[in-house]
Amino acid sequence: MRVKRPYDRRPGGRNAAPPSTRLRPPLGVPTTVTLTGSPLTAAGVTGIELFAAAQALDLRDFTPGRGTRAAHTAVRWRLELLEEDRPLHRDHKMMVELVRSLEILDAVEEEIGRLQ
Repeated sequence: MRVKRPYDRRPGGRNAAPPSTRLRPPLGVPTTVTLTGSPLTAAGVTGIELFAAAQALDLRDFTPGRGTRAAHTAVRWRLELLEEDRPLHRDHKMMVELVRSLEILDAVEEEIGRLQ
C-alpha cells in the first residue's frame, strides 16, 4: 500500500509545498538558534556584534566618535584584541555578561549623555 505524502519533498515537484510552507520549521521543532547547546539570546547576538565592531576598529586606521570610543574602551577593558586564532566561547560569555550588566551602555552614556 502506497502512502500519499501531502507534499513532494523536491522543490518544484508536481506536489511541491508552497514557499511559505517550505521556510517554516515543522510543528514541534524549537525555533531558537543554538550555539553549543545554549540558546543564542539577544544579549548574545549584541555581544558578538560589539566584539566584531571592536575588532574592526582595531584593524582600521580610523578615529571613531566619542560614544563609539567609549564602547570600544569598555569592550577592550575586558577582552583583548584577537590577533591569533583562539576559542571564542570565553569571549562570547564575557560579552554576554558585559551586555547584560549594561557596562557598555553606562560607559557610552557617561561620555555623551543619556540615550533616549
